[in-house]
Amino acid sequence: NESSSLNWVDYHGGTWDGEGDIRESRAWWATMISQYIVLFAAIDGLAIYPLVAISLGEIMMSSMYEDRTHEMEENWKVRTLFRLLASVPQAIGSIFLSDLGVIAKYAGIFTLLSYSVCPCLLNIFGRRKMEAEELAEDTFYQTAFSSPGCSWALIAISSFLI
Repeated sequence: NESSSLNWVDYHGGTWDGEGDIRESRAWWATMISQYIVLFAAIDGLAIYPLVAISLGEIMMSSMYEDRTHEMEENWKVRTLFRLLASVPQAIGSIFLSDLGVIAKYAGIFTLLSYSVCPCLLNIFGRRKMEAEELAEDTFYQTAFSSPGCSWALIAISSFLI
């Protein structure tokens, strides 16, 4: 099975006598435990989905409206549009792709991108923006790894790994 929680479908807690179907002859409490563990990942993902859609929608709206973001957040039509733009593609994609193994591979690629490449790009373009605005490029959070060279190196390594 692609998900370890699916291994709990036939859990019987020692109440199955070895005769007949496990799911029909096990104790009710074993069925409850089995169903809870099997469904937990789906319920957990379902609970997080709106949080991600709302956050992504806010980020998309602020990248489009920049200084007017707070003004546009008050407009429920605009706010709803951006939240839908953030959530509908995943919902439509799930209709066509239900293989958990393939989904995990794509999620892994995007996780690698979001945790390695995106911060590097933010560093590089943030420095360029600070330079263009004639502001100090160095901040309190500056480390030896904050240089553009380190960022480009991490992007190269991540590109090779992908």
